[in-house]
Amino acid sequence: MFAGLIVASIGVVMNVYLKENGCRCLESIVSNQVNEQALEMLHEEIIEMDKKGLLENEIFTVSDIYGLDETTDRGEILQFMAENLFFNGNIYI
Repeated sequence: MFAGLIVASIGVVMNVYLKENGCRCLESIVSNQVNEQALEMLHEEIIEMDKKGLLENEIFTVSDIYGLDETTDRGEILQFMAENLFFNGNIYI
């Protein structure tokens, strides 16, 4: 618990220092963490949709376009779909 307080205190001091000196890198780090969490949540949602059988056509299309196997490469296909949906707004790019 004590170590946690030290880490939190160091974080507050660094945040104040960075803001006072015009550095936005901490905000960028936080923004990246939020984006990573959002992408992870989207990936989990895609996995759930796949478990319900809602993405068979999309999985077939991605596997066909990129030469992937629907069964053995399924995890990679689902990750690809999540990333493309997150970054580009659609599944196939």
